Amino acid sequence: MMPSRALFRMARIPHACVSHQRKMCHVSTATHAALPVSNTPRLNAQMHSINTAGVAAAVQSSQTAALSAFASLSPQTIMQTPWQLAIFTSNGTLFSVHETHRAWAAAIKERFDSTCGPHASDKLFGTLKYNQELQEAEVEGLLATRPWDEVYFRVACELRKHSNNMGMTTAVATVAEWRNEIEPSLPVPTPNGDLHALFDGLHERNIKIAVIAENHHENVFAQFASYDLGDKVDMVLTASCAVSPKPDPEAARCALHALQCQAPFSIMVGHTPSDVLFAKNADLGLAVAVVPDLDEVHHRFQQGAHAFLQQPGQLLDLLDGRIGVTGMTPESSTRAEQRLQAE
Repeated sequence: MMPSRALFRMARIPHACVSHQRKMCHVSTATHAALPVSNTPRLNAQMHSINTAGVAAAVQSSQTAALSAFASLSPQTIMQTPWQLAIFTSNGTLFSVHETHRAWAAAIKERFDSTCGPHASDKLFGTLKYNQELQEAEVEGLLATRPWDEVYFRVACELRKHSNNMGMTTAVATVAEWRNEIEPSLPVPTPNGDLHALFDGLHERNIKIAVIAENHHENVFAQFASYDLGDKVDMVLTASCAVSPKPDPEAARCALHALQCQAPFSIMVGHTPSDVLFAKNADLGLAVAVVPDLDEVHHRFQQGAHAFLQQPGQLLDLLDGRIGVTGMTPESSTRAEQRLQAE
């Protein structure tokens, strides 16, 4: 078996899709479609261009769209369905980024206010959708959903706007210096539970694994390699891939085509309303939302998902019928569902 660090090394090859245990495919820059070409190891699709057109519109759409409930699925139906593919979002679902964002915001605030004046960063964080009181990024905000390159470019735009007579070239160079100073000391995202057990359990059930990540492939593969997870994923779509952002279903269709799976037998596991809408737009069979505090379910999702879990590892329990659709035992789940319906 090829070690995961080799995956990270090969992921640097432009316009290449490399894999480790299952399949290798090529992503066409013309069609934005993943085309299987052999039955060699697990696939990781990478491209060095990013389609940013429509990003703002797509995010706004995910925030304002009414998430009408899916057709309900009984625990028995979930258990009996021959699931083929599980699609996960990376940061926020598989990995916790709270400490990373908190440390980053503190470092940026110090530098931004020093340059632009006291409390100037308030407007910056408003743009990035970072809640300073709670010290966390809003789940549908720019900081939580877009690659670091785009976040830093937005910081540069705001720096130019709020500083005295600073041109854009100088603002970009200044923020680049900040980035070089800040990033080496940032806490790395940490796994939400035992991801090795989760991925192994899915493969034991013959369920393939795809990951949609918000950052570019260098960041994503370094993160997966640091936890020896690279050889456990069948496909990774990063911001380096020329696919439209969620809730546009293009990334799901790319994964379904490349891994030869069917949408009705595929699962989406995310943590935002945009993820749920993404699953709905792609006609996926099961939409699961990971919400650490189940009291937030009704407020955040308007009951738009099929199931709510407190951590991604509970997906195995859901598929095996050990817990209900609210991440509890079947008895507790029934009571919780009744309470949600009464609200």
